[in-house]
Amino acid sequence: GDIWFAFSEIKIWQKVNNGLLYESEAHAMVNQYTGIQSYSLYFYDLVSIVTMILVLTLIYKMNKNSHALGAKNMKYSPLGSIGWYFVPIFNYFKPYYAMKEIFQTSISSKDWENIPVSRYIWFWWSSWVLMWIITLKGFKDIFKSLDESELSQSVSWFLTDFFSLISTIFLILIIREIYQYQKNNFANKTKNLK
Repeated sequence: GDIWFAFSEIKIWQKVNNGLLYESEAHAMVNQYTGIQSYSLYFYDLVSIVTMILVLTLIYKMNKNSHALGAKNMKYSPLGSIGWYFVPIFNYFKPYYAMKEIFQTSISSKDWENIPVSRYIWFWWSSWVLMWIITLKGFKDIFKSLDESELSQSVSWFLTDFFSLISTIFLILIIREIYQYQKNNFANKTKNLK
């Protein structure tokens, strides 16, 4: 829904810039969208918080599983693998390395440092960082005069939602891969114990 609203706003402000629409009409149209969108934001915020808790719980458990499978010399603990998301500046690169380590140790607990990483991890993290850079730029634009920033804000929100969606898709693919690797390794481990 947010992507559609942002795209609609972009089109409205482009019409203003091209002289096809008066600014007062554009404000009325955007306010109409904003009214509808504000109801969806409460639901979106609730879903985002629940999703964040679930994803962080999964990352914690995947890291714990890597340790349980016997991976040695891991740099990130289960708590550390999720804690870095909340530390400014470090949250731009440490979660990537924690996920990379979880991925590698899920494939094999032996000599895991030399295991190549799925390119999904790079795409996930790149789109995540781009989303946050664009979000911060969008917040900065809010403080400009409205004439300069309305189109820029709409584009920022659209791109933020777009990269958030891309990041989410790649994160789902990564979690599925890690789950399969860990499931197979646990099955092999229990088979060897019998």
